[in-house]
Amino acid sequence: MNSLRALLIGTALCTAGGMQGQIQLQSATDRSPIPGATIRSLPLDAAGSAWASDAFGRFDAPEHSGPFQVSAIGFESISFHPDTLPHGVLQLQPATYALAQAVVTGQFTGHTDRDAVQSVRVINRTDIERIGAISLRDALLTQSSVNLQHDAQLGTNITLLGLSGRHVQVLVDGLPVVGRVDGNIDLDQLPLDQVQRIEIVEGPMSVEYGSEAIAGTINLITLGGAPTASSLRMVGETVGRSQVLARWSAADGRLEGRASRTHFSGFNPDGTEGRAALWKPKTQIGGELRGHHTRNNLRATSSALYQHETLYSDGAVQYRQETRPINDTLLGVYAVPFAQDAQFITRRAVLRSDVQGERGQGFIAFSRYQRERTTSWIDFTDLSTAPVTESGMNDTATFATWHSRASHQLPSGDRWNATVGYDAQHETARGARIAGGRQSLTHAAVFASGEWQIGERLILRPGLRVMWNSAYDAPLIPSVHARWKSGPHRLRASYARGFRAPDLKELHFLFVDVNHNIAGSTDLRAEVSNAWQASYSADFLTEKSLLRPSIQGFHNRVDDVIELGLVDAESQLYTYLNLSQTTTTGATLSFRRASERWTVEAQATAVHRLTWMAPSDDQPVEAFSLQASLSSDVRLGAGRTWTVQVNHQHRETLFQQVTEGDWALMELSPNTQLSSYLSQAFLDGKLNLRGGIDNALNVTNRLLTGGAMPSGTHSGGNSSGQPVAMGRNFKLTLQWNF
Repeated sequence: MNSLRALLIGTALCTAGGMQGQIQLQSATDRSPIPGATIRSLPLDAAGSAWASDAFGRFDAPEHSGPFQVSAIGFESISFHPDTLPHGVLQLQPATYALAQAVVTGQFTGHTDRDAVQSVRVINRTDIERIGAISLRDALLTQSSVNLQHDAQLGTNITLLGLSGRHVQVLVDGLPVVGRVDGNIDLDQLPLDQVQRIEIVEGPMSVEYGSEAIAGTINLITLGGAPTASSLRMVGETVGRSQVLARWSAADGRLEGRASRTHFSGFNPDGTEGRAALWKPKTQIGGELRGHHTRNNLRATSSALYQHETLYSDGAVQYRQETRPINDTLLGVYAVPFAQDAQFITRRAVLRSDVQGERGQGFIAFSRYQRERTTSWIDFTDLSTAPVTESGMNDTATFATWHSRASHQLPSGDRWNATVGYDAQHETARGARIAGGRQSLTHAAVFASGEWQIGERLILRPGLRVMWNSAYDAPLIPSVHARWKSGPHRLRASYARGFRAPDLKELHFLFVDVNHNIAGSTDLRAEVSNAWQASYSADFLTEKSLLRPSIQGFHNRVDDVIELGLVDAESQLYTYLNLSQTTTTGATLSFRRASERWTVEAQATAVHRLTWMAPSDDQPVEAFSLQASLSSDVRLGAGRTWTVQVNHQHRETLFQQVTEGDWALMELSPNTQLSSYLSQAFLDGKLNLRGGIDNALNVTNRLLTGGAMPSGTHSGGNSSGQPVAMGRNFKLTLQWNF
C-alpha cells in the first residue's frame, strides 16, 4: 500500500516546492474533480483540524507543515505533505470496489460499463478465477438472464432472454465462433485459459455483429500483448474431469503461448448400470501461439489456435448367438457379447491477423471446423474391433470460413463521434452429409454508427447496416440507442431490428447420431426481428461501498422463427421449419453491493414467451420461465476468499413437438444449483490453491411432464427426465505463477 501511495503522489508531482495556496483533487483515471473530499491534519486526534473540497474538487491549503490525509467516497485514502505539491494537484486512485470496467463490445473507444450507451455486463478475470472456471459454461451459471441447457452428448447450449442459442452471437475478440451443432455453440468447447473478461450485451446487435446477434452477444476478450506471468494450473474434480494448463509469456509480451489438456471420464447417475454413460467421456487438447508487434502507432497481432476433442459414445452390451464346433461330432451354441461404439472427433483451427491503430482496427481470419464420426463393433470375447460398414455410420463434415472485419473512427467533434466499417464472411461446407457434397454461403455488409451528445446528460447512438447475402434478400438493419445520465442515475432505451439468414447446417446438413436425426431444409425463410429495451441503473457510493440497483425490461418479436419439427415419427426424423412468430417479453432485476471486504450480487429474470405456429392461428402457445441467482464473495484476509453461488430455475413451461404436426405444452420442475469455493494465496500470490463444491444439493435431473395445447389438439400425462448436472462435485485447483 505504501508503494501504491507513493506512485499516486508521484503522478501529480515532480520536484519539491512551496505550497500553492489551493489544492485541486482529481481522479487518477480520468482527471475529473473530486468534490466533497475530507482533508485532515496528521496525526489524527480529537483536536485535529478537517477541511472539505468544494464542488470543483478544490480546497484552500491550510497553514500547516503537514502531513495531511485525504479521503473521499469511492477512492483510496492517501497521505501527503504540502511541500510535495508544486502544482497544487493531487490525484486519488479509485477504490477497487468502485472501479468501472472498460468494455469494447460494440463500443467506441474509451467506454466503461457505466458510461456505455448499451447495457453491458462484465465477468472479469477475478470472477473467473475465484470459481476455477474451465469453460464458458462454468462462468455463465450465475447470470439469471442466461438459461443453460445440457445435452449429455452435445454439451451445453444457451438461451438468452427467452431466445435460443441460434439467436446469440458468440465471439472471441470480435470473431464469431464457428461450429454450431443444431444451431448452438457448445459452451464446454470454449476454454477460458486466455480470457481476461467476458462481456454480455443483451438485445439485438445485428448492426454491429450481423446475423446471429438477435437475442444478444457474448464476447470473450482474451489476454495478450502485455507481459504476464507464466503459469501452470492443474484442476481435479470428483465427477471425473481434470485439466492441466500451461501458459507462457515473453518478458516483453511480444510472444506468448498456451497448451492445455482436459479429460472427462464420463458419468452415470446413481442407480444407472451399463457401459453406455449418460454423460459421454471426452478428451480435449488445445494450444495457441500469439505474436505481437508495435511500430509507431500501429499494433499488429498474429495468432494460431488449434483444438481437438474426442467424444466417446460406448454402446450397451448386446448378445448374438453363434454356433461353434466343440469336437468332430458336437456343436455348441454360444451367446457372444458385443457392442457398437462410436467416436465423434471435433477439430477447430483458427489463423488470425489483427491490426489496431489510433482511429481504427480490423482483422482477417480463417477458421476450420471439422466433425468426424467413426463407428465400430467390439467383440468382448477377444476385444477385437471391426468397422461398421452401414451407410452413414462413418463420415466427416468440414466447414471452412474466411472472415474479415474492419472499422474506422471518423474525426470527431465536441459533441459527436462516428464509426464506419465493413464485415465479410464466406463459408464452405464439404462432406457426405452435405447436400450435393459441397455448399457455400457468403455474407457481406457495411455499417455505420455514431454517438451524438445532446446537452450534458443525453447521448443518442443511431446505427445502420446494409447487408448482402448470397442466398437471401437482406433488409436494411437500423438501430437507435439512448442514454440519459444525471449524477449516479442512468436511463437507457433502445430499438433495434435484427436479421438472421439460415446457416449451411440448417439448409443442407444431415445430422445423425445415437440421439439425433436432423435434416436441413432449403425451404427456410430468413428470420427478421424487432426489439425494444429500457433500463434504469444507478451507482451509489457510500463511505465504504458501492450500491448498484438496476432494472431492465425487454420485448422481442421474431417473424418466421426457425425451429425443429418432427416430419417422420417412425424414424424420428426432424427438420427445420418456420413458425409464424415468436415474442418474448420480460424483465431483469439486479442489485450489487461491493466493498473492500465483501461483494454480493442478486439477479432475477422473468420471461413470457408467445409463439404462433401459423399465420392463421388465433391463439398462441404460451410459455413462462423464472430464474434467479445469488453470488457472494467474502475476502477473509491473508489472501483468503470465500465464494458462494446459487442459481434457481423455477418451474417453467415450454412447448415441444410430440407427433407429426402436433405440439404439446410441457413443464420442467424447479432446479437449484448451489456451489461454494474457498481460495488461498501463498508466496505473495505466486501460488494459489482453490477448493470447492459444485452442485452441493446433488440435483441431476429435471422432471419434464406433458400437458395440453390451448386448442386441445394434444393431451398427455407422460413424464420424463432432463439431465441438468452430473451430481455433487468436489473441485480442487492448484495454480503456480512463475
